[in-house]
Amino acid sequence: MARRRVVLCCRACGAEVTTPAQAISVRDAHEHHVFNPAGVLFRIGCFAEAPGVRPVGPRSDQFTWFPGHTWTVTVCAACGRHLGWLFRPVSGSGAFHALILDRLVETGGEDEG
Repeated sequence: MARRRVVLCCRACGAEVTTPAQAISVRDAHEHHVFNPAGVLFRIGCFAEAPGVRPVGPRSDQFTWFPGHTWTVTVCAACGRHLGWLFRPVSGSGAFHALILDRLVETGGEDEG
Protein backbone atom coordinates (compact mmCIF):
# COMPACT_ATOMS: atom_id res chain seq x y z
CA MET A 1 0.00 0.00 0.00
CA ALA A 2 1.35 3.45 -0.93
CA ARG A 3 2.01 5.99 1.81
CA ARG A 4 1.09 9.64 1.58
CA ARG A 5 4.13 11.91 1.51
CA VAL A 6 3.84 14.72 4.07
CA VAL A 7 4.70 18.14 2.63
CA LEU A 8 4.69 21.73 3.84
CA CYS A 9 2.74 23.95 1.48
CA CYS A 10 2.18 27.67 1.08
CA ARG A 11 -0.90 28.52 3.12
CA ALA A 12 -1.91 31.16 0.54
CA CYS A 13 -1.91 29.02 -2.62
CA GLY A 14 -1.23 25.40 -1.62
CA ALA A 15 2.02 25.02 -3.60
CA GLU A 16 4.59 22.61 -2.17
CA VAL A 17 7.43 24.43 -0.38
CA THR A 18 9.44 21.78 1.52
CA THR A 19 9.03 18.67 3.64
CA PRO A 20 9.38 18.06 7.38
CA ALA A 21 12.37 15.83 6.54
CA GLN A 22 14.28 19.00 5.55
CA ALA A 23 13.97 20.49 9.07
CA ILE A 24 17.36 21.23 10.64
CA SER A 25 18.69 22.68 13.86
CA VAL A 26 20.51 26.02 13.70
CA ARG A 27 21.96 27.51 16.88
CA ASP A 28 20.68 24.47 18.79
CA ALA A 29 17.03 24.71 17.65
CA HIS A 30 14.81 24.15 14.63
CA GLU A 31 12.27 26.76 15.70
CA HIS A 32 13.08 30.36 16.64
CA HIS A 33 11.03 33.41 17.67
CA VAL A 34 12.56 36.51 16.07
CA PHE A 35 11.54 40.08 15.31
CA ASN A 36 12.46 42.51 12.56
CA PRO A 37 13.51 46.16 13.02
CA ALA A 38 9.84 47.23 12.88
CA GLY A 39 9.09 44.98 15.85
CA VAL A 40 7.11 42.35 13.89
CA LEU A 41 7.49 38.95 15.58
CA PHE A 42 7.98 35.82 13.46
CA ARG A 43 8.00 32.14 14.44
CA ILE A 44 10.44 30.58 11.99
CA GLY A 45 11.68 27.07 11.33
CA CYS A 46 15.02 26.22 9.73
CA PHE A 47 15.19 23.95 6.69
CA ALA A 48 18.12 22.64 4.65
CA GLU A 49 16.18 22.82 1.36
CA ALA A 50 12.99 24.60 0.29
CA PRO A 51 12.56 24.08 -3.46
CA GLY A 52 9.19 25.85 -3.45
CA VAL A 53 10.62 29.29 -2.63
CA ARG A 54 12.72 31.72 -4.61
CA PRO A 55 14.98 34.49 -3.31
CA VAL A 56 14.14 38.09 -4.23
CA GLY A 57 16.16 41.24 -3.73
CA PRO A 58 19.68 41.82 -2.51
CA ARG A 59 21.61 39.98 0.18
CA SER A 60 21.92 41.87 3.46
CA ASP A 61 23.88 41.55 6.67
CA GLN A 62 21.77 44.15 8.47
CA PHE A 63 19.85 42.94 11.53
CA THR A 64 20.69 39.28 10.86
CA TRP A 65 19.25 36.75 13.30
CA PHE A 66 22.11 34.36 12.59
CA PRO A 67 25.53 36.00 13.06
CA GLY A 68 27.98 35.20 10.28
CA HIS A 69 25.15 34.90 7.75
CA THR A 70 23.63 37.26 5.21
CA TRP A 71 19.95 36.97 4.31
CA THR A 72 17.71 37.37 1.30
CA VAL A 73 13.91 37.49 1.39
CA THR A 74 12.24 34.40 -0.08
CA VAL A 75 8.77 34.15 -1.56
CA CYS A 76 6.55 31.31 -2.70
CA ALA A 77 7.69 30.39 -6.21
CA ALA A 78 4.05 29.91 -7.23
CA CYS A 79 2.20 32.94 -5.80
CA GLY A 80 4.87 35.37 -4.55
CA ARG A 81 3.77 35.41 -0.87
CA HIS A 82 6.63 36.24 1.52
CA LEU A 83 7.51 32.93 3.21
CA GLY A 84 10.86 33.63 4.84
CA TRP A 85 14.55 34.17 4.23
CA LEU A 86 17.53 32.37 2.73
CA PHE A 87 20.54 32.62 5.04
CA ARG A 88 23.99 32.19 3.50
CA PRO A 89 27.24 32.09 5.48
CA VAL A 90 29.59 35.01 4.88
CA SER A 91 32.31 32.43 4.19
CA GLY A 92 32.14 28.71 3.56
CA SER A 93 29.07 26.58 2.96
CA GLY A 94 25.92 25.88 4.93
CA ALA A 95 23.07 27.97 3.52
CA PHE A 96 19.62 27.30 4.98
CA HIS A 97 16.05 28.56 4.78
CA ALA A 98 14.24 30.21 7.69
CA LEU A 99 10.54 29.86 6.88
CA ILE A 100 7.63 31.58 8.64
CA LEU A 101 5.82 28.61 10.12
CA ASP A 102 2.32 30.10 10.24
CA ARG A 103 2.52 30.78 6.49
CA LEU A 104 2.90 27.04 5.83
CA VAL A 105 0.40 24.22 6.13
CA GLU A 106 1.23 20.53 6.46
CA THR A 107 -0.59 18.30 3.99
CA GLY A 108 -0.35 14.89 2.40
CA GLY A 109 1.24 15.23 -1.02
CA GLU A 110 1.42 12.68 -3.81
CA ASP A 111 1.63 8.99 -2.96
CA GLU A 112 5.07 7.49 -2.35
CA GLY A 113 6.21 4.09 -3.56
